[in-house]
Parts: sequence; structure tokens; C-alpha cells
Amino acid sequence: MTVRRGRSAVVLASAGVLWGVGLTVVAFTIDVSTSERLGPGGVVIRETYTIVHGTGLSGALLALAPAVGALILWVALHAVCARGSDVAATVASVGIALAFVISILGMLSIGWFILPMAVLFAAAARRAPVPAA
Repeated sequence: MTVRRGRSAVVLASAGVLWGVGLTVVAFTIDVSTSERLGPGGVVIRETYTIVHGTGLSGALLALAPAVGALILWVALHAVCARGSDVAATVASVGIALAFVISILGMLSIGWFILPMAVLFAAAARRAPVPAA
């Protein structure tokens, strides 16, 4: 039973990491806005922008947040499973709660995309076995 719970916790947490990394990749690669302007000779020049291209360094740092947060949560849950670390359990709990808060506060923008990651990590934390002391 404990091994099965541990495996499902790892699968769920790994899926959370993949989701967070995927959000970061999307922010750097998928076009989200377009602009048009008249160029020389009246030619229409159409430009597309990714989230990061449109917002610069601050956008790049924000785009890295889901991946970095997901990796921190994965490491914290691993430490809870492997060693029963109370500090790691606190880090994981605070991180999961923060992901849910960001999801709720950002429902009109990125919150809908953060919510699946938060749910995956919450499910992983619930399934994570804690070693006997």
C-alpha cells in the first residue's frame, strides 16, 4: 500500500512539474498578441508577440515562476516521502496553498492555467507516504 501511494504521489508531482514547465515554455513560444503598422511604401507590417517578448525581463522572470515553483514543490514532496522532513512538509504546504491563492486571484488571466498544477500537487501531497519515525 505504501509503495503504491508513493508511486502515485511521484506521478502526480511529476505531472505538476511538467505542467509548470509547459506554462513556462508557452510563455516564451506561443504568440498571444499581434500588431500591424504601415511600413515604407505603405506596406502593412504585421508583428506577433509572445508573453515574454511583450513584457521584457519582468515577463521572463514571471514566466519562470511556475516551473521554478513546481520544481521546489517536487523536491519538498520528495524530502517528505524519503525522510519525513517537517521543514519540507511545511514548504510543500505553503507552496501548494500559494499556488491555489495565485489561481484564485488570477482567475481573469493566468489563474486558470495555474489551477491544474496546484491540484496535481495537492493530490500528490495527499498521497505521499511519510516514513515511520
